[in-house]
Amino acid sequence: MRFQKGSFELSRAQDFPLLRQVLRCQCVTHDQLFEFMKLGCHEVRRQSFNWRIKRLVDHGMVQRHYAPAAASTYIYSIDTLGFLYLQGMGEYCPSSVFSLTKTPDHVKSFHAIELNELHLSLARANLVEAWIPENEIRSRNELTPPPTPPPPTPPPPHPPHPPPPPPTPPPIMALRKITTRWLPCGSGRVVPALHSSMSDRPRQ
Repeated sequence: MRFQKGSFELSRAQDFPLLRQVLRCQCVTHDQLFEFMKLGCHEVRRQSFNWRIKRLVDHGMVQRHYAPAAASTYIYSIDTLGFLYLQGMGEYCPSSVFSLTKTPDHVKSFHAIELNELHLSLARANLVEAWIPENEIRSRNELTPPPTPPPPTPPPPHPPHPPPPPPTPPPIMALRKITTRWLPCGSGRVVPALHSSMSDRPRQ
């Protein structure tokens, strides 16, 4: 197949992993990028890697910077065409936290290079099971809404009123016992005589 002059073909087996690694690192030195490619079994020859990264720089896929204070070799970051290519390939590209600048921030470059060294040290010791890039973590933090505060705790219910005391029974009244006796009278008649006494025993 013929290609138009000035165009080039990207290899999904080698170019895509290289561009993806540059995007995830944000800033990566030449030696670090080559070691990432070797650990991922994407590139084993240094000469082939040098040709590939230069070709991506020449076609506007990758930016190349030189900052002697940060590294003795070139520093790479993703460029606009590389960013759009990765988006088209379905790669997660957090554009809200990613900036395409020709001159990277030195503080961010130092931070990214040190983070790459940590990543490579763990990978050499086979201690990396999964690695989430920093820009993806920042994107999740910025795009995730803050948690909804819990509803206020309702006040405790009022204690129930105690039941009314039982009614006081009426006092037991003493009963008056009346007895009748028949007494003789002088006229020959018998008349009743009443005798009363108080009983303290309650009514049964």
